[in-house]
Amino acid sequence: MLLFRKILVLALLGIAYQGAASAQSTPTCNSSGCTISASGSYILNSRIMGLTISASNVVLDLNGFGVTQLNNPGWVCTIAAGTRGNSCNSGAITGNPAISISGSNVTVKNGMVYSGYGTGIYVISPSNAASDVTLKDLTVSNFRGPGIDVSNANVVSLINVQSNQNGSYGIVGANEVSMQNVTANYNNSIGIQVFSGQLENVSAEYNSDGGIVAAGVITKARVKYNGDVGITAAAVIRDSYAFGNVGTGISMGPSGVVIDSIAALNGGGGFSLSSGVCYWGLSTQGNTGAAISGGTPLSGSNASCQ
Repeated sequence: MLLFRKILVLALLGIAYQGAASAQSTPTCNSSGCTISASGSYILNSRIMGLTISASNVVLDLNGFGVTQLNNPGWVCTIAAGTRGNSCNSGAITGNPAISISGSNVTVKNGMVYSGYGTGIYVISPSNAASDVTLKDLTVSNFRGPGIDVSNANVVSLINVQSNQNGSYGIVGANEVSMQNVTANYNNSIGIQVFSGQLENVSAEYNSDGGIVAAGVITKARVKYNGDVGITAAAVIRDSYAFGNVGTGISMGPSGVVIDSIAALNGGGGFSLSSGVCYWGLSTQGNTGAAISGGTPLSGSNASCQ
């Protein structure tokens, strides 16, 4: 009996400890905005204006609420049916980002970031570049600058993120950027641009410039009706399609592989491939230029394509 009581007490203490460990704080806010300057888990309980995350090892749950740059977030980048980009094509990019991040191992999730004359989410470059930044289940829109700028960070993950109707890039990143289920539509520059990474199930449509510019592995990309080339890439593209873009559907070089992809009704050619690019299983229809220009068909007898 005594042993049973000891076990019960230890179990209850463990439950209490887990409850304390999972406690969530709210950011510190004043008239100038909100800050997170200590590691921990945080949650919003209302909309806030401006947030700076300077600490590392932070998880922020927006809890379905929004973060804005403006005190009165009614400023909107409007779109017109059948046109590219949006109305936010003039005026200076000003003010602090809605969310600034300078720490490492930071996660922001579950809410909206919207409305401002600057950038939506921006990773500031401290003396050591921020790394391990995760953005998840977010909608970012209606900024005069880029929706999401993580070009100062290394190792970035975007999961279930939309960055639409911004006055510049939808998403711009640097190295080791991972994207899954990401959309960048109706932006006034390139939809998605990263130096290196892995992009899966991504969409870029109706951007005023190109759809996707990236080096790395791109799988299941959908690029439609962009103002320049649909996809400009190096490395690997598979199971993707480019439709109705002003420029070439898919451009690859100086080396890489394009597999099982479609280019249709683009204003330039279907596929424009450098001599070091190999391809297999490509389909084209109704492009203004050449269906497939350059490249080498992938085959068992072509060792250079393996």
